[in-house]
Amino acid sequence: MSLAHATGKKAWTAIAVIWLLVCGGLGWATDAAIQLERFEARAEQAREDEAAIKLALARIERSVAVVLERENSRPYEHFRPYYNLAHPLHAGDLTELRQPIKLASPLRTLPETPSWLLLHFQASELQGWSSPQLEAGDAAAPAAGVFPAADRERMSTAENWLASLKENYSPSALQHLLEESLSFYAAINRYGDLAQAPPAESDASPQRDKNQFVRRGERLLEMTRQLGETCEPETVALDNLQAGESLRGVDPADDCVPLLRTPMIPVWLDITRDGRLQLALVRSMSVQTSQFCTLQGVLLDWERMHTQLENMIAGRLPGARLVPLRPGNTLTPTVLGTMMQNIPAWLEIPPHAAPAITLSTGLRNGLVIAWLATLIALLGITYGTLKFVSLTERRMQFVAAVTHELRTPLTSFQLYSDLLRDMPDENAELRRQYAEALQQESRRLARLVENVLAYARVQDRRAALNVNDLSPARVLELAVAGGKPIADKHNKSLVLENRCPPDLRLRTDGEFVLQILLNLIENACKYSAGAGDRRVWITAAADGDRNVRFEVEDAGEGVRPRDRKLIFRPFRRSDAAADTTGGIGLGLALSRHWAQTLGGSLTLQRSSRNGAALSCFALRIPTHP
Repeated sequence: MSLAHATGKKAWTAIAVIWLLVCGGLGWATDAAIQLERFEARAEQAREDEAAIKLALARIERSVAVVLERENSRPYEHFRPYYNLAHPLHAGDLTELRQPIKLASPLRTLPETPSWLLLHFQASELQGWSSPQLEAGDAAAPAAGVFPAADRERMSTAENWLASLKENYSPSALQHLLEESLSFYAAINRYGDLAQAPPAESDASPQRDKNQFVRRGERLLEMTRQLGETCEPETVALDNLQAGESLRGVDPADDCVPLLRTPMIPVWLDITRDGRLQLALVRSMSVQTSQFCTLQGVLLDWERMHTQLENMIAGRLPGARLVPLRPGNTLTPTVLGTMMQNIPAWLEIPPHAAPAITLSTGLRNGLVIAWLATLIALLGITYGTLKFVSLTERRMQFVAAVTHELRTPLTSFQLYSDLLRDMPDENAELRRQYAEALQQESRRLARLVENVLAYARVQDRRAALNVNDLSPARVLELAVAGGKPIADKHNKSLVLENRCPPDLRLRTDGEFVLQILLNLIENACKYSAGAGDRRVWITAAADGDRNVRFEVEDAGEGVRPRDRKLIFRPFRRSDAAADTTGGIGLGLALSRHWAQTLGGSLTLQRSSRNGAALSCFALRIPTHP
């Protein structure tokens, strides 16, 4: 491996390392910036989603809050079909009537209630199930679960829903669910005043046992002791009276007695046994004079309710749905973050596509500028490095070529000078031969120096044109006169062909044209030494209206296609030429530069006389500069 080749390989390795490090570092920085932009976009999307969820939850909370608050504040006596009016007055003289007056419960007809409110009910272990919307004899209807789910909403009535409650839940079982739900919602701190509630006792199979019912009632009242008033103490006590007991501590003359109650607690019920849950708001109530509780509540159609609520927010959160939150469910951050305040349900948001990442203008412009600046800098470094390496290679090639070319004439000078010094004076003929050899080597050395100086002038851009008027025939004559000694030295013969019109003239620098042709003739003679045909053809012909074309052809093997461009570079020679002939590789480089200085060109093409080998050099010169 040559020193120049090793230097070029090291330079390319260094350039590759620089590109890799710089582009890798900038690529990492670009990726980090894009990832940060994506993180900010996702964070912004999360903030927008959170705001949309809050607005959606607030909207559906407002829509149900009025109804739920109204149900929670209903008096105890409204859950009976009829109740006694406290202290009725005569319409005429406003005197108090002695005979009690019964009023129908306002819950019998609810014209303004939402469509998802199905039934008000009351239950106790002693009195069983009842509804203010039904008479005592209306309880023989089939359960709502017997109807197909698709027709249940249309066919079911209050009687059917009450029958479903009776069929699937005893008052004790409902009380167990109420206690369980209360503990669960207290644990997740959705009822601020219930957060310290004691844990519920687990009853896997609630028994219809009055003692168990009493114990649950006591726990419920301990968990949520709220004091209210009722103006029908006998009725309240009677609802909680055990068989064989009498009213104790209840004075019928009293206006009102204290009433203990829990708030309405959401309880999930499966009263149709088909997986379609219903939501009930249930409370436990008792007077201080009794240890027994009465359960009162309202049954809600969850399917209809959540459908209406989801439709309200479909424009803001498409595809969102309300999912029941039941005791025992896992409380993930997503559930806690999207849970409703008044209803045990959370808002499930369907996954949506990741937000499209659009780089901000500032970041995009910054990255573009950074990459452009980096690429320009790298290209500049690469160009400068390659130019420096090329210059270094040319210098090394120049030194190697000149050293090699100088060694031969200097060796000849030393040899012949030593021979002349030791040669006797009477051997005049041999002395003359040695003198001619010295003269030939001196001319070779002069040509070498002249080529080096010419190349230096080319590199320094100081070549000046000496334009004169001459004919192509005159150029050929001068070329033959200057090239004949070269041809004779290599045992070659020059063949001229002038195809130009007699009146065609050239205005150009004849010295440059002649020097180019002599270089081409010398190359043709040197590199076709092994050819059987000893002729070298020199041809001149008109090339269009404004150019003259000079061609120099030989019968040698020609230039290999892979060396077609290499031979025109300074100090570059084909491998075959480097092995067989001398020279420093400046002739063709200088000739092409001179041709371009004259406004023409020098190219290598296939010969028409030599089997299409690349052995024909064509010099195109304009007739006027």
